Amino acid sequence: MATYYTLAVREDGVWAPQFGDYDRDTVEDEKLDYQDHGYSARDLKIIRTGDNQADIDARIAAMN
Repeated sequence: MATYYTLAVREDGVWAPQFGDYDRDTVEDEKLDYQDHGYSARDLKIIRTGDNQADIDARIAAMN
């Protein structure tokens, strides 16, 4: 199983996955784009999971 990075964004108190890639730098760039569009750093988080949707969903659920 490969490592997958997902940008999670918190809106109205709820975390949701917004963007993902196998390369962390790519996800970091996306995070910076969100910050440039007014999102606070505290509402953006990069999570690391396996590369299947169930892993991502479980991690997001644990954050909420």
